[in-house]
Amino acid sequence: MQGRMSLKSRIERVMLLFSFFVVGSLSAGAGTLMILALTPFVKYLKKYIWRDEVVRITLYLFLVTAFFSFFSTFFTDPFEYVSEILKQLSWIVLAIISLKMSGRENTLFFKIFLVSIVLCLPLVVLLPIRFQAYFPHANHLAYYCLLPLVYFLLTTTGLTRRLWVAFLLIIVVVTKSSGGLATFMMTILLFYIIDKKISLKLILQLGSSVALLLLVAHLSGALDAFIDKVTVVDFEKISKKADRYSFGSDGSLVWRMTYWLAIFREFSENSGTMQLFFGEGLKTLSHGNYIYSFMVNDPHNDYLRLLVERGIVGAIVYVCFLIKLCLVARQKYLFLLILFVPMFFGNVIVSFPYVFTFIFLISYFNKSHKSINHGE
Repeated sequence: MQGRMSLKSRIERVMLLFSFFVVGSLSAGAGTLMILALTPFVKYLKKYIWRDEVVRITLYLFLVTAFFSFFSTFFTDPFEYVSEILKQLSWIVLAIISLKMSGRENTLFFKIFLVSIVLCLPLVVLLPIRFQAYFPHANHLAYYCLLPLVYFLLTTTGLTRRLWVAFLLIIVVVTKSSGGLATFMMTILLFYIIDKKISLKLILQLGSSVALLLLVAHLSGALDAFIDKVTVVDFEKISKKADRYSFGSDGSLVWRMTYWLAIFREFSENSGTMQLFFGEGLKTLSHGNYIYSFMVNDPHNDYLRLLVERGIVGAIVYVCFLIKLCLVARQKYLFLLILFVPMFFGNVIVSFPYVFTFIFLISYFNKSHKSINHGE
C-alpha cells in the first residue's frame, strides 16, 4: 500500500507540474504565479543555496535581472519590471523542486507531453496555421522538442531511444520549422560524436542518419524552404531595406536579418550612454511594449533582445551565467547547443515552457550530484 501511495503521489506531482507547464505556455504570468504559490521557497532557499549549484545560479540570474534593469525599467514601467522579476523568482522555485524529481518522474512528464501533442494533432487540419499545439508559435514547439530529445538520448538505449527520437522528429517536421529541424539534427550528431569513439561504423551510422534526416526534411518541404531562405540572402539589399524599415517578403531569413539590423542600428545609433550599457528596459522588445515604432513582431533573436533590453553590461553578465548554468551538466556541450543555437533564431529565454523544462534537465544531469537515478 505504501508503494502504491508513493507511486500515486509521484503521478499527482508530475500532473500538477505539467498543468503549470501548459498554463505557463498559454500565459507566462499565470504559470509564474502558480509556481510561486507552490512552495514557501524562502524556507528552502536557505537550505539549498550552498548545496546545489543550479539553485545558486538561478538566484544569480534573478539578482542580475533585478539589479541591472532596476533603473531602466522600474521607474518607467514598474508592472513589467515586477512581472519579469517574479518570473525569474519562479525559476529559483523550479530549481528547488527539481532536486526532488526522479528519472521516472521526468520520463512520465515527457510521456504526458507527447500524449498532449498527439491529442492536439487534429489542429493541423482544423486551423490554417502551422502546427503549434498550445505553444505560442510553431517554432517554440519545435525548439522545445530539443529538451526531451536530449533527455531520451541520455537515458535510453537501442530501440527505445530510436522510437522516442522518431516521435519527436515527427513533431518537429509537422511544425515546419527549418531552424528547429536543423538544430534537432545537430543535437543528434553531436550526441553520437560525444558518446562514441570515432570509427568507420560510427561514420557510416552518422552518414545514414544524416541521409535519413535530409530525406525527411526534403519530403516535409523543410529542406527546400531552408535552401530558398539561404539563396535569397543579399547583404547589400538587406542593409538598404533596414534603412527604410522595409522588411518585405523575401523569406523569413531575409526578413529576420533585415529586422535585426534595423533594431540594432536604432539601438546603437540613437541610445544614450546609460541605455547602451544598461539597456532600454525589460520587455521593450516584447509584444505590447515595442520601443521602436517600426516593430511589428518580437525579434526572434535572444542575443539582440538581451542587448537592447539589458544593455551591453547586463547582456554580457546574464549570458555568462547562462553559460555557467550549462556547464553544471555532465553533458555540457549538448546543453550549450540546445540553448545558445535556438537563442539565435528564436525567443527561447522568454519561452516559459522552454526555461521551465531546461531547469529541470540541468538539475537532473547536474555533474555535482554523485549519482543520477535514472531508474528511480
